[in-house]
Amino acid sequence: MSFMLKAPVGTGHTTVFKVGDPTRWLGLEILRLGAGQTWGGTLADEEAALVILSGRCGISVAGKEQARWDGLGGRADIFAASATAVYAPRQSRLEVKAESRLEIAIAKAPCSLDLPPKLVSPGDVKVVSAGMANWRRDVRLVIPPGSPISSRLIVGETINPPGNWSGIPPHKHDVINEKENILEEFYLFKAKPSDGYGVQLLNDDGKDTAH
Repeated sequence: MSFMLKAPVGTGHTTVFKVGDPTRWLGLEILRLGAGQTWGGTLADEEAALVILSGRCGISVAGKEQARWDGLGGRADIFAASATAVYAPRQSRLEVKAESRLEIAIAKAPCSLDLPPKLVSPGDVKVVSAGMANWRRDVRLVIPPGSPISSRLIVGETINPPGNWSGIPPHKHDVINEKENILEEFYLFKAKPSDGYGVQLLNDDGKDTAH
């Protein structure tokens, strides 16, 4: 099984992968709208984090609790500033109205708890410098580990200086033992300039691969 998937192009709402296929705990959707366009969706027994990658919008969440925020986001791209995000609890109805050209990443995970909707503003995002030398990077913790905001989701953005490595030293977290625990993880890669590139090294089914 390949662990490298291509995100969709074009506008609208697209599922990159669903909870349970090929992952067990995580799902990813991409929403791209033009100014004035709207999108609505419904969550089953799953929580979601709507991370505004670029643009400005209003987001409403309706379920056991209701919340609405307007004028969210505004950054030109993920490299410009920390993220604005909205946590939506399970069984919520979502509505997004783009106030400008908009791109949102929607991360999902199964959830059995009824938690309140929550806005995470750029000022709430803690930025941590990780690593050193040519594997130093900045990690923006949108929903950090152990946060009461979500049940299962840990959300962040890792900003790498040009040419630097991330995820060093090489590691994994797919078994339970005294040194590691199971933690499912995905990355949505962005490059600046847009024709830039990165290299992802993986061990797929016991075989080292470079992508």
